Amino acid sequence: MTTEKQPDPHDRLERAIVATSQMFVPEASEVNDMLSRFPVRTSAEPVSPSNLPPCNLPPSNVSPRTSLTQSRLRSFGPTFAKLAALSAVVVIAALVAINSPSQTAMAKVIAKVKSHRLVRCELDTSAKIKFKMHADKEAEFVDATSHETVYFDLMSPRFRVDRVEQTLNNTVDSEWTFIQDNQANRILVSSSMALVVTESDTKDFNQLQAIAAFRESKLGGKIARIFRVSDDGVKPFLHRNSDQTLLDMLDQLQSQSGIESVADEVNGKPANKYVFVNGDDIITLWVDPQAQLPVRIEEQQRSPHADAEFYKWTYSDFQWDNEDVELEVLFSTEPAAGYVVEDHFNAQ
Repeated sequence: MTTEKQPDPHDRLERAIVATSQMFVPEASEVNDMLSRFPVRTSAEPVSPSNLPPCNLPPSNVSPRTSLTQSRLRSFGPTFAKLAALSAVVVIAALVAINSPSQTAMAKVIAKVKSHRLVRCELDTSAKIKFKMHADKEAEFVDATSHETVYFDLMSPRFRVDRVEQTLNNTVDSEWTFIQDNQANRILVSSSMALVVTESDTKDFNQLQAIAAFRESKLGGKIARIFRVSDDGVKPFLHRNSDQTLLDMLDQLQSQSGIESVADEVNGKPANKYVFVNGDDIITLWVDPQAQLPVRIEEQQRSPHADAEFYKWTYSDFQWDNEDVELEVLFSTEPAAGYVVEDHFNAQ
């Protein structure tokens, strides 16, 4: 009868440590710190005094008894180090275990997003809002849409929204730029608005009213307004005001557990789909399974307030390679030349 040779406990610990150091761990400073302290060898060579970390020998004036004690401690040192590393393995395994698959997947997405410096995407907003279309009738719910280009700085908490459209019943050419720099605590809202029809060119009475309302608003021309991030009521666009960057949104999704991915497609290409429900908000995220980067995000509010039946925001057409863009120019909150400046930032 032969006895099966038991694996060396040192080797088992080594394999456990190496396997743990190679596994993906969600973003957490304490976990990464523990991993960085593992006494892991990169080769399969056995433990020997030659490949152990150097240790200080006792000084010559230490008593023989003390020297013998320290010598024994040094001989057991590798085992103690491995046992400490195994304890760290157990702690990390517990930390990983409490994270759901969706949280782990989101951590991978966030890590890939952070490997880029800038992302550009398109934002489409659709809503059904209460609006007074006719002076002689009550306000009614009407469909409203907008389209914007959004830039997220992935190296600093700031973003930019550009919007170009015709508004007020195709009466006004409207261009808006909204730049929010959370680190500098500044918001720049630039608008350029001009009439595209005159009173003699109007097609109907509603367009004539729109011209009158625009002239009364005194919003014509180029105006740049500077606000503090904490200011309330800075809502130049149809969608709600937000100080969230793309990383903020993904971090919020990572905090939710129990979400499973579903195989889906975006523009005919495979994608992993996640649906997050938080009260009245429903957020749907599609991720490229190969690149581990978002390809589409939809956020919907089912009952936002009494004057709207719903809001929906759709981020699409993500472009992650923008190396030729000068970030400090793109995200500058200094008003451009030719704009009348309203400084609400320094106002007392």
